[in-house]
Amino acid sequence: METKKWFLKTDYYFQLIILTGLVICTVSVVGIIYAAFGLFPFGLWQVVSALVLGIGYRDKKRLYYLGVVTLYFISVYLLEKNNILDNLFGIFVGIALFLGGMYFIWTRRDYIESKNATINNNDDSDLLDA
Repeated sequence: METKKWFLKTDYYFQLIILTGLVICTVSVVGIIYAAFGLFPFGLWQVVSALVLGIGYRDKKRLYYLGVVTLYFISVYLLEKNNILDNLFGIFVGIALFLGGMYFIWTRRDYIESKNATINNNDDSDLLDA
């Protein structure tokens, strides 16, 4: 269980560092472009994290996230292939931001619960199944 706690801590702080950098970048107009490019490593990290926690630790909400992200990318691919994505670009950016924010909130909550489990009674057997 220590590995799970370590991964949650690393996952949370890595996402927090990337998000902080993205927020700092948005201070200027040029920075918004850099922040947009920074969303790719942020999303990529979240997918890797979901793979580790979902498959490795059988966390159901991360597996659902992987399913939704897979459907999202299939939709984007099909819409781009049929030249429809340009009309819906803002909607798909909003969906991506929502998914990223939701995953960050899940990670933060699970990390805080893991800290509380350590402080209270070291029982973290159901840590990720909430």
